[in-house]
Amino acid sequence: MKKSFILVVAAFVAGCGGSSPGADYTPLAGAGTTTLDATVAGATVVLDRDANTLSYNGEVGQINAAGDSVVFPSGATMSLRGLGNTQSRLFTLNGAEQTFGAFGNQTAPGDLPISGTASYDGESVLVVAAPEGVFDLTGDVTATIDFRADNATVTFNNLSGTVATGLASPSSVDDFGSVVVSDVAFDDGGLLGGSTVVSTNASASFDGPLYGGVDGAVFGENAEEVAGALDVTGDGVVLKGGFIASK
Repeated sequence: MKKSFILVVAAFVAGCGGSSPGADYTPLAGAGTTTLDATVAGATVVLDRDANTLSYNGEVGQINAAGDSVVFPSGATMSLRGLGNTQSRLFTLNGAEQTFGAFGNQTAPGDLPISGTASYDGESVLVVAAPEGVFDLTGDVTATIDFRADNATVTFNNLSGTVATGLASPSSVDDFGSVVVSDVAFDDGGLLGGSTVVSTNASASFDGPLYGGVDGAVFGENAEEVAGALDVTGDGVVLKGGFIASK
């Protein structure tokens, strides 16, 4: 029987996109150079499509031919997901520390829907550190946004991968369970905070106080894409990851 635990977190503030007259929705696979919006606070991202480079916080890296990774002179690497999206990417930056986030053409406030509900489907990546080991997981994600009520739900499911303990070789994890983040505040195109339920048979370590939540945004002229990070910590447990999806 799966164990379910509830995390309630307060919404927190994130940056907003620009206004409609100055909005730039040039597809990421288009041409030219664009300064993109990022869900990581304070991050600057510049995409030079002609040179096939990506600048992150001033360091210019080379994008590979497949478009799924960036190598920086410092030795840091960035993996990219959501290659089917035209307006956004989910990234995992592996350098001095691991950072999850998203970048792209964030929907300008003036272009946001003011009513209705939208559903998005896509992919997710999670790293869970618990007393049972370190779980490296990938799976699906479903996000639902109610534009009139200004709230959202993000569901990570079909999570599988590996778990490593000590020096032992990683073993496979076929079904970690699910992570559901509900009551996420939707404000000026940002997804903020939430109330999280972790349902899993793989770990019994999510029964203490947990802190954190979702930090994401919608992208594209019609808010057709959504992406961001999940960061949850507690007593002896850390859950970090990201998600990207489209209508």
